[in-house]
Amino acid sequence: YRVEQDHDWLTTRRSDELRTLVHDVLADADMRVSTLDTGVTAGYDGKAFIRSVDGLREMRFWGFTQIRYTYNHRKSEPGVDSDRGGFSIQRTRFFVDGNIGDISFRFRSTAGDNGTFRLDQAYAQMTVFEEAKLRVGQFQLPLFHDEWVAAQNQLAVDSSVVNSTFGQGQSQGVMLHRQWDRVRIWGAYSDGLRTSNTAALSGQNADYAFTGRVEYRFGEVPWSAFDDYTSFPGSSFGGFLGLAAHYESGDELIATTGTELAYFTGSVGLEGDGWNSYVMGVLAYDDLNTPNETNTLDFGFLVQGGFFITPTVELFGRFDWTQGGDDRVDDDPFRTITAGFNWYIAPNSHRAKITANLLYFFD
Repeated sequence: YRVEQDHDWLTTRRSDELRTLVHDVLADADMRVSTLDTGVTAGYDGKAFIRSVDGLREMRFWGFTQIRYTYNHRKSEPGVDSDRGGFSIQRTRFFVDGNIGDISFRFRSTAGDNGTFRLDQAYAQMTVFEEAKLRVGQFQLPLFHDEWVAAQNQLAVDSSVVNSTFGQGQSQGVMLHRQWDRVRIWGAYSDGLRTSNTAALSGQNADYAFTGRVEYRFGEVPWSAFDDYTSFPGSSFGGFLGLAAHYESGDELIATTGTELAYFTGSVGLEGDGWNSYVMGVLAYDDLNTPNETNTLDFGFLVQGGFFITPTVELFGRFDWTQGGDDRVDDDPFRTITAGFNWYIAPNSHRAKITANLLYFFD
């Protein structure tokens, strides 16, 4: 009788557990149906996304990290270490892209090797007439093509010394962009070069700053081909020519020691079946804001190219020259030569690759 009673108790307990399990499964199913009823879907198609079924509202999440080893040898004074090396997390970057109806947006944040995140970009964009796009917020001005090639899409480990010296950084303002089949143009009004994350009344902004750029495309490749420098084997021939100008004025310009700054840049890019080449030059006018009212013209240029020796291995080289104007305290040239290779672990893609290069500084 005791055994039979215990068996009945066990059967009842198992029935209760099974009933609870079925209830939990049905509740979970109801929740999923409820989520579907709201018209929301999520998934991964190369980027993680949350999207309304009608496609009018969407958010995408993605990013990348660059792990780097650097070794440096230099001439040094006695007692100073001439050889140094080590690992660093050079760049970790996160993106949130999306749209609400016809308005698209982007948030971009980056941490360097010190691990501190900063806001890079935060802007909204919409079509205002015909195919013209209006962008408002914090973004990169259309001045240097090299700045518009994303860090993960560069040919070498990093962008050139010329770009590091003259680079525009991020700016706050408004920009209008229009693209046709063979021509595209930009025009922007902003706080000036390198004015990211500055308050409106901080005194660090230009009184006014204007930037304009025009590009012409030729050949058989689309505009998207120039989002990087690499041209994978089997690609068609094509190229672009770009010209840009920038002028800003103010009492406390971040990007200059004077009260007026003007940039002029030009670039030409060619791509073919497994090869690429690129030439860029910049001329910068700075009034220096000195008592004797001197001004200077600084300049820089670079030449680079690459070609594939196997379907996944690309060799490349680059030479760049930066020089200050005659009125600079130090107007000597600074020249760099770079040589290296890319191994595309994910073929025909920048999603996973190993890059190595050697830089030699002549000066």
